[in-house]
Order: sequence, then structure tokens, then C-alpha cells
Amino acid sequence: MPDEPSTRTVVPRAQRFPVHVRLRYRCLGEDSWYDGWTVNMSRTGILFRATKPLDPDTRIEMMLSLPPILTGESSANVLCKGQVVRVQEMPAAESQVALAATIHRFKFLRGQQPDSQSPAVKN
Repeated sequence: MPDEPSTRTVVPRAQRFPVHVRLRYRCLGEDSWYDGWTVNMSRTGILFRATKPLDPDTRIEMMLSLPPILTGESSANVLCKGQVVRVQEMPAAESQVALAATIHRFKFLRGQQPDSQSPAVKN
């Protein structure tokens, strides 16, 4: 029987940008925010160094300030809702982990900084 053509569609990975900005994150529904720093980001996700490790599949909120190079204008504060998809151990000297998280929803914040308390992104 001859090989049949594949019916799977290959979806190219979203372009990643090496953006290094402060990020605040928390488990969905919790009050306490934790500090992190982005390693890279795309339109579909963020890889960031985290001070508090989380398990894969944990639903999270992330708040950060996008630099003008990404927005094309002035910096923009953004609140994202997503899910941890991967945990990556960092070298022992750094005592942190890197978390890869998807971005399911986001909204731009007017007049709020990433270190301020903010309401959750609505479903």
C-alpha cells in the first residue's frame, strides 16, 4: 500500500522576542503576587524566571509592562491570563526555575503599574 499523504497540519511556532522585563504572577484566584523576569515572549506565551515554582497546568495571571519596541508606541501595562505548560530547572547558583506559560486572554491596563494590585481578567 503506498504511503498516504499526512493529514496533519504543521502550525509554525509563534515568533519569540528576547524581552527582559519585570513580571508579576499569581495563581488564578489568589491574592499574593510573585516576582519574575521575562526571558522571551511571543503572542501566544511567555517564558519567565520565577521566584515561586508552580506545577504544569496551573492557571495563572501575569502582569507586565511591554516595552515600546513591541507596542510601537509608549510602554503598555498588560494583564494576561494563561496556564503553566512547562517548568525548567535553572542552574543551582540561580535558585530559580523558568516557567513557560500560554497566554489565553489579555487586557491593557490604563494607569496601573505591574506592581499594583489589579482585578482579575474576566472570562
